[in-house]
Amino acid sequence: MAGPDAMTSLWRNRAFVRLWLAQVVSSAGSQVTTLALPLTAILVLGATPGQMGALGVAIFLPNLLVGLHAGVWVDRARRRPILIGADLGRAIFLGSIPVAAMMGRLTFLHLAIVGFAAGLLTVFFEVASTSILPSVVARAQLVEANGALASSTAFLAIAGPGAAGGLIQLLGAPTNLATAYLTHICTWEWQRIRRSQWVLSMPARTCCRHGGPFFRHG
Repeated sequence: MAGPDAMTSLWRNRAFVRLWLAQVVSSAGSQVTTLALPLTAILVLGATPGQMGALGVAIFLPNLLVGLHAGVWVDRARRRPILIGADLGRAIFLGSIPVAAMMGRLTFLHLAIVGFAAGLLTVFFEVASTSILPSVVARAQLVEANGALASSTAFLAIAGPGAAGGLIQLLGAPTNLATAYLTHICTWEWQRIRRSQWVLSMPARTCCRHGGPFFRHG
């Protein structure tokens, strides 16, 4: 394990700190979304059990459809635009729900489309945020960096649902999706990092031979 100096230098790396903060904020927004979408379907639209099952499929289907291939696709493109685009895309989709609810035009189909789109963009965001690490931190710090990202994700997986439930009880399910919208908007911070830190870590033809970052760093 790396010594204290290595850890100190890791947290002095502004690019890594921004990457870590963006992942924490984005993961918090995802926790809110996962709980608020079904509750919106129940409390606002009076969804049936069959509809709730369909909504659950829409939210998690992207993992089955593209989860194993996303790493290869991400490794053949620039990570920075993927990270920014994924969070801004989720912000736009999620922000449309409270707007539609206030206008009285929210439908179950709308929720299902947003659930699928947000799930798809989340897959690409998570793969890109992992595969970008070798171009943000030194090789000797990869273990610590991966550990920091994994620890924060695990913490949010435990604490997130309870916190999201409290917010939903306080603000209401549709309004609380505006909170998720704001968390994803926060990743405009990506644009403040030097472009030289967001480049391909290996040529595209090499990634095709070795299976992409999902499998290399998996």
